[in-house]
Amino acid sequence: MVGDGINDAPALAAADIALMADDLGTLAYCITLSRKTVAVIRQNIAFAVLVKLAVIAMAFAGLANLWLAVFADTGASLLVTLNGMRLMRKITTR
Repeated sequence: MVGDGINDAPALAAADIALMADDLGTLAYCITLSRKTVAVIRQNIAFAVLVKLAVIAMAFAGLANLWLAVFADTGASLLVTLNGMRLMRKITTR
């Protein structure tokens, strides 16, 4: 969306992304960052699902109890959060 700033509110509300500066070089940066974000989201989902499947398999084999499942879920949540925080490094180095 390109506009002059007058009566652009409806278009900005419908836009997925709005660059509020005159530098179009930030458009390439936004695209790169969004692709990295989608990659990290996919990594996080895959890791969380694999951890849960591993604990379920261990529970069926009699090797896991409720506390191990709680610790595995908490650990997976922390690792997923830390993995997502790697994107903050990309934002601050721009």
